[in-house]
Amino acid sequence: MASLADKAAALGATFSSALGSVGYFFNSFGQDLGSFLGNFSLGTFGAGGQLGGSGPFGSGAGVNPFFQLNMRDFSAGKNVIPNAEDFKNELGETLDIAPEDLKDISTETLLGLLQQVLPEEFATLMGGLTGATEADIQEWVHKSTENLIVDMLGLDGVPTYGDPNFIDYVTEYYSFRNGTETERSVEYKDRRLTETVEQAFKDLGYNPSPEEIDELKKNPSGVAEYVDPRQVTNDEVIERLERLGVDVEGQAEAAGQTPEEYAEQIKQSIPPGDGSEAAFDDAMIMSLTSTAAGGTGSASFKEALSKMGTGVKNLLFGTNSGRPKPWLQILKEQIEKKIFPYF
Repeated sequence: MASLADKAAALGATFSSALGSVGYFFNSFGQDLGSFLGNFSLGTFGAGGQLGGSGPFGSGAGVNPFFQLNMRDFSAGKNVIPNAEDFKNELGETLDIAPEDLKDISTETLLGLLQQVLPEEFATLMGGLTGATEADIQEWVHKSTENLIVDMLGLDGVPTYGDPNFIDYVTEYYSFRNGTETERSVEYKDRRLTETVEQAFKDLGYNPSPEEIDELKKNPSGVAEYVDPRQVTNDEVIERLERLGVDVEGQAEAAGQTPEEYAEQIKQSIPPGDGSEAAFDDAMIMSLTSTAAGGTGSASFKEALSKMGTGVKNLLFGTNSGRPKPWLQILKEQIEKKIFPYF
């Protein structure tokens, strides 16, 4: 089978012009292309909204990142595209787009973007590369638009004339095709983007505030980077406890827990929003001193005090991650916080 690049070379001036316009669109983002496509696939196209392009969406107004051209719905006679990912990669190669810039966007979303900002060039491009007729492509876009509007309105299917939702459906359908933003389309995109960001936080086990969600909606691909310094994973808890001299496996076994369950319990004493080692060490010293002060018997008191001493000793002399705090600094911090034990 001929590659997309080989086909492109044999399709003439009209196709070459369309290919050039699409290539120019992507090249206009320069080194930010991968970031743009990654964020677009999650529901936003960043500040400014100036996408460029010849269609009604060229300025960015009305562009819907959730509009997808589903490859399963596309058929050009016998030329059904067999593999969406392969097609995306070949398209990227034809347009001289680095593979890493395309890794965070699906073929369906990528084609949906192109159809919105460069509809004429998109039709020429797809027709030349797949053999599809203009009617094939228009039917494909029509079906995909139906899917978008049905989801936007929360319907089970396309309403027919006489249905209470028919007017709303027709209004939103033609508004989208004409590149006109509506109150519903704005609300829909915001809702979908919010759901995407919330799910990204949830997948990382982080409970965000409404303000954090609003902030990350501007850069949804940056959720993981945002969460990392603010959260301690179970593996990090275990590593840090062992650095402080705690026998994690022994403590977990004594409590009838796995090391991961024990670490999850320990995490509850760590201040939220700060995943730094300093915050962790402060929380552990507080926990150890509280345990020591609260011991009811001499054995438990001595054991807790021994653990506290081991932890502080490791903080001062045994850490392998950075320069340890001077002991006077640690002592001063604990006294200032009024958590140094009195016996």
